[in-house]
Amino acid sequence: MSVKLFVDDELIPNDGCLKVINDFDNKTKCNIYVYPDVHLKKNSKMSNGTLIYSDDSIFLSCLGVENCGFTFGGIECDDRNELIKSFKSYSSILKNRADLPKYSSIWIRKQFEMRLVDDFFDNLYLYDFLGLDTKESIIEKSRVVINDEIIDRATENINTLGGGNHFFEIHEVAESQSGESWLQKGKFIFMLHSDSINVGDYVFNLYSDLYEMRHNNESRVKGFIATELFRRKRNRYFKRIGLINDRNREELDKLNDDHDDYKQISAKSDVGKELIFAHHIAALFGDMNRLSIIENWSKSQHLNYTIKGNQSHDMLSVEEHDGKRVIVHRNGVQKVGNNEYCILPGAMGSTSFVLKNPKNSEVFYSTNHGAGRNQDKHIARGIYDESDTCLELKNRNISLFKIKNGNMAEQNMKAFKDPNLVLEQMQKYRLATVLAKTIPVAILKE
Repeated sequence: MSVKLFVDDELIPNDGCLKVINDFDNKTKCNIYVYPDVHLKKNSKMSNGTLIYSDDSIFLSCLGVENCGFTFGGIECDDRNELIKSFKSYSSILKNRADLPKYSSIWIRKQFEMRLVDDFFDNLYLYDFLGLDTKESIIEKSRVVINDEIIDRATENINTLGGGNHFFEIHEVAESQSGESWLQKGKFIFMLHSDSINVGDYVFNLYSDLYEMRHNNESRVKGFIATELFRRKRNRYFKRIGLINDRNREELDKLNDDHDDYKQISAKSDVGKELIFAHHIAALFGDMNRLSIIENWSKSQHLNYTIKGNQSHDMLSVEEHDGKRVIVHRNGVQKVGNNEYCILPGAMGSTSFVLKNPKNSEVFYSTNHGAGRNQDKHIARGIYDESDTCLELKNRNISLFKIKNGNMAEQNMKAFKDPNLVLEQMQKYRLATVLAKTIPVAILKE
């Protein structure tokens, strides 16, 4: 149908991202919005920083890990040194894990179902499409789709940041165009980016074509073996929830098709509705994880905070726009809402921004989820040096606390677009209005 750019050519990296987008458009005839953080991830069949929508189609190559998102807000402390000490102390807690709460499967299930009730009232349009008209029906269905094995994964992985671009950071407000107290110059805020409770990865693989599992392994042989073993597990799961029958055979076969990069599943089909439901509720585990990380930091360090925003940026949704129902994929795109807070995180160590999404229905009240990369992680690791990357942070008076052994070279600032230039694009295309500029003070990374 169409590709619409909300970014100028100079901020589109020469990594093949635009070719992938145009090829996808030519093959599927869907609608694609391209945001300022657009870039191509390794072995991805759709570029990051894109919103894809159609009347009925779920595109398997556009599916992501649903519980990835940001949580951010104000901190009731104006002492920079105390906040840095809090991260130093909390990094030890996350590393050793002995002093973290122990969550039972029963507790996780209870918290999850409490969130489901709130989510039902927040997303009545989606649940009506899925044929779920009461909160009791959602809870009952969730106990089938999110089985005990998945709940056990949540208990084992809660309070984990995850690698890659995920982070927990404290920022100081350097400039403010807001009259709100939490955004005044000299105030401190927190930003948390994580999806790492493992539920989202598992649900993604259950309903994906397993392309990433097959190609992101160390070797083709290992990828093939991992894929075949998981397909057997998936078949047992689908049989248990009642998806395997003659009516669904054609749609299920698409999950095992290794040759078509443009596979589509009807959102109205049984498989499509199960996929939408599972992906949507998986996002709640990301919310639970981020809230748990923040609460445990706050309690262990005797600090108070106020959450100002919580948005997912990899999601599949059913929405109404301009009086029409559409199926929406967001790949690295924040669903912010009408005039709500959002953030533009820069690279590790660079400036970031607190923003509001303007009343812009043209872009489905959405905006990019970061500055975006010039080089993907695997390329950055071959270009930049980890020790130099860490030294750059030290020279900027930024405290870095590592929990695990992630390679910081992939987070080098030069591997990312300049957040100031990205902000200009966001304001040019009415994707967001800036409230405050922030600079990082302390960073927690795995």
